[in-house]
Amino acid sequence: MLILRSLFAVVLCLLIVGCGDGAAGPPEKPTGVAVSGKVLLPNGSPLSGGVLNLRPEAGLHGATA
Repeated sequence: MLILRSLFAVVLCLLIVGCGDGAAGPPEKPTGVAVSGKVLLPNGSPLSGGVLNLRPEAGLHGATA
């Protein structure tokens, strides 16, 4: 019975405290940047469909269009 109470106390403390100190807060939303242009095939004709992956130079999340 003592082990069960101790386990319950530990779980309750973990739920109350949580992980981390909370000082960081939620991550900031990245600011948007306008991108424009044409995707051309090697013969110079425009690409009619496809997936474009944008990769950042450092540390941020990329995007797919």
